[in-house]
Amino acid sequence: MEGAFRSSAASTISEARASLPGPDWLFEFSLERYEVMLKLFDQEDYQWILRQHGGNPRFCSRMRAERRRALRAYLRELSRDFENLRAFARTMILHSGKNDDPLIGFLSRQSIRYRFHRWALYVRLLGDPLLETKIDTHQLFDLIQATHARLLSRAAET
Repeated sequence: MEGAFRSSAASTISEARASLPGPDWLFEFSLERYEVMLKLFDQEDYQWILRQHGGNPRFCSRMRAERRRALRAYLRELSRDFENLRAFARTMILHSGKNDDPLIGFLSRQSIRYRFHRWALYVRLLGDPLLETKIDTHQLFDLIQATHARLLSRAAET
Protein backbone atom coordinates (compact mmCIF):
# COMPACT_ATOMS: atom_id res chain seq x y z
CA MET A 1 0.00 0.00 0.00
CA GLU A 2 2.83 2.39 0.82
CA GLY A 3 4.43 1.85 -2.61
CA ALA A 4 1.13 2.65 -4.29
CA PHE A 5 0.76 5.73 -2.12
CA ARG A 6 4.25 6.91 -2.99
CA SER A 7 3.62 6.32 -6.68
CA SER A 8 0.32 8.17 -6.50
CA ALA A 9 1.93 11.04 -4.62
CA ALA A 10 4.77 11.26 -7.14
CA SER A 11 2.37 11.41 -10.05
CA THR A 12 0.48 14.34 -8.51
CA ILE A 13 3.41 16.42 -7.26
CA SER A 14 3.00 19.14 -9.88
CA GLU A 15 -0.72 19.37 -9.12
CA ALA A 16 0.01 19.50 -5.36
CA ARG A 17 2.58 22.25 -5.83
CA ALA A 18 0.16 24.29 -7.90
CA SER A 19 -2.51 24.20 -5.21
CA LEU A 20 -0.16 24.32 -2.21
CA PRO A 21 -0.17 27.55 -0.23
CA GLY A 22 3.09 29.31 0.53
CA PRO A 23 5.83 27.59 2.55
CA ASP A 24 4.91 29.46 5.75
CA TRP A 25 1.27 28.29 5.67
CA LEU A 26 2.01 25.20 7.76
CA PHE A 27 3.49 27.35 10.53
CA GLU A 28 0.77 29.99 10.32
CA PHE A 29 -2.15 27.55 10.13
CA SER A 30 -4.35 27.53 13.21
CA LEU A 31 -7.52 25.70 14.12
CA GLU A 32 -8.56 28.63 16.28
CA ARG A 33 -11.13 29.86 13.76
CA TYR A 34 -12.79 26.43 13.83
CA GLU A 35 -13.21 26.26 17.61
CA VAL A 36 -16.73 27.63 17.31
CA MET A 37 -17.65 24.33 15.60
CA LEU A 38 -17.10 22.55 18.89
CA LYS A 39 -19.97 24.43 20.55
CA LEU A 40 -22.44 24.94 17.72
CA PHE A 41 -24.75 22.19 18.95
CA ASP A 42 -24.19 22.50 22.70
CA GLN A 43 -27.41 21.41 24.42
CA GLU A 44 -26.95 24.01 27.16
CA ASP A 45 -27.50 26.73 24.55
CA TYR A 46 -30.82 25.24 23.54
CA GLN A 47 -31.95 24.77 27.12
CA TRP A 48 -31.10 28.40 27.92
CA ILE A 49 -32.95 29.64 24.81
CA LEU A 50 -36.01 27.57 25.68
CA ARG A 51 -36.04 29.15 29.13
CA GLN A 52 -35.60 32.67 27.72
CA HIS A 53 -38.25 32.33 25.00
CA GLY A 54 -40.96 30.71 27.04
CA GLY A 55 -40.23 27.17 25.91
CA ASN A 56 -40.80 27.88 22.20
CA PRO A 57 -39.23 24.87 20.43
CA ARG A 58 -39.76 26.47 16.99
CA PHE A 59 -37.16 29.09 17.85
CA CYS A 60 -34.67 26.33 18.69
CA SER A 61 -35.52 24.49 15.47
CA ARG A 62 -34.75 27.59 13.42
CA MET A 63 -31.53 28.11 15.32
CA ARG A 64 -30.47 24.47 14.72
CA ALA A 65 -31.19 24.90 10.99
CA GLU A 66 -28.97 28.00 10.88
CA ARG A 67 -26.25 26.21 12.80
CA ARG A 68 -26.42 23.23 10.41
CA ARG A 69 -25.81 25.63 7.52
CA ALA A 70 -22.92 27.22 9.41
CA LEU A 71 -21.39 23.83 10.17
CA ARG A 72 -21.56 22.83 6.50
CA ALA A 73 -19.67 26.02 5.62
CA TYR A 74 -17.06 25.30 8.30
CA LEU A 75 -16.69 21.74 7.01
CA ARG A 76 -16.01 23.01 3.49
CA GLU A 77 -13.27 25.29 4.80
CA LEU A 78 -11.89 22.57 7.06
CA SER A 79 -11.76 20.16 4.12
CA ARG A 80 -9.75 22.68 2.13
CA ASP A 81 -7.31 23.09 5.02
CA PHE A 82 -7.03 19.33 5.50
CA GLU A 83 -6.21 18.95 1.80
CA ASN A 84 -3.50 21.59 2.27
CA LEU A 85 -2.09 19.59 5.19
CA ARG A 86 -2.13 16.46 3.03
CA ALA A 87 -0.33 18.31 0.23
CA PHE A 88 2.36 19.43 2.67
CA ALA A 89 2.71 15.87 3.95
CA ARG A 90 3.02 14.44 0.42
CA THR A 91 5.71 16.99 -0.35
CA MET A 92 7.58 16.06 2.83
CA ILE A 93 7.35 12.37 1.92
CA LEU A 94 8.64 12.95 -1.60
CA HIS A 95 11.53 15.07 -0.35
CA SER A 96 12.49 12.46 2.24
CA GLY A 97 13.38 9.99 -0.51
CA LYS A 98 12.35 7.08 1.74
CA ASN A 99 10.00 4.36 0.51
CA ASP A 100 9.25 3.39 4.11
CA ASP A 101 8.71 6.88 5.52
CA PRO A 102 6.48 6.53 8.63
CA LEU A 103 4.60 9.62 7.52
CA ILE A 104 3.11 7.57 4.64
CA GLY A 105 1.18 5.27 6.99
CA PHE A 106 0.22 8.14 9.27
CA LEU A 107 -1.12 10.21 6.38
CA SER A 108 -3.07 7.24 4.98
CA ARG A 109 -4.71 6.53 8.35
CA GLN A 110 -5.50 10.19 8.99
CA SER A 111 -7.01 10.60 5.53
CA ILE A 112 -9.29 7.59 6.03
CA ARG A 113 -10.30 8.75 9.50
CA TYR A 114 -10.93 12.28 8.30
CA ARG A 115 -13.19 11.15 5.49
CA PHE A 116 -15.08 8.81 7.81
CA HIS A 117 -15.68 11.47 10.48
CA ARG A 118 -16.63 14.10 7.91
CA TRP A 119 -19.06 11.68 6.24
CA ALA A 120 -20.55 10.76 9.63
CA LEU A 121 -21.09 14.45 10.40
CA TYR A 122 -22.84 15.03 7.08
CA VAL A 123 -25.12 12.06 7.75
CA ARG A 124 -25.95 13.44 11.20
CA LEU A 125 -26.62 16.85 9.69
CA LEU A 126 -29.05 15.29 7.23
CA GLY A 127 -30.87 13.42 9.99
CA ASP A 128 -30.80 16.23 12.52
CA PRO A 129 -34.04 18.01 11.52
CA LEU A 130 -35.97 14.80 12.12
CA LEU A 131 -34.09 13.20 14.99
CA GLU A 132 -32.15 16.06 16.61
CA THR A 133 -29.13 13.77 16.72
CA LYS A 134 -26.04 14.58 18.71
CA ILE A 135 -23.65 16.44 16.46
CA ASP A 136 -20.13 16.32 17.85
CA THR A 137 -17.23 17.80 15.90
CA HIS A 138 -14.52 17.05 18.49
CA GLN A 139 -13.15 13.93 16.76
CA LEU A 140 -12.72 15.69 13.44
CA PHE A 141 -11.17 18.73 15.12
CA ASP A 142 -8.78 16.56 17.17
CA LEU A 143 -7.77 14.56 14.09
CA ILE A 144 -6.78 17.68 12.16
CA GLN A 145 -5.00 19.06 15.21
CA ALA A 146 -2.97 15.83 15.50
CA THR A 147 -2.14 15.90 11.77
CA HIS A 148 -0.99 19.50 11.98
CA ALA A 149 1.12 18.81 15.08
CA ARG A 150 2.78 15.81 13.42
CA LEU A 151 3.63 17.85 10.33
CA LEU A 152 4.99 20.72 12.42
CA SER A 153 7.15 18.26 14.31
CA ARG A 154 8.38 16.75 11.05
CA ALA A 155 9.12 20.19 9.58
CA ALA A 156 11.15 21.09 12.69
CA GLU A 157 13.31 17.99 12.16
CA THR A 158 14.43 19.11 8.72
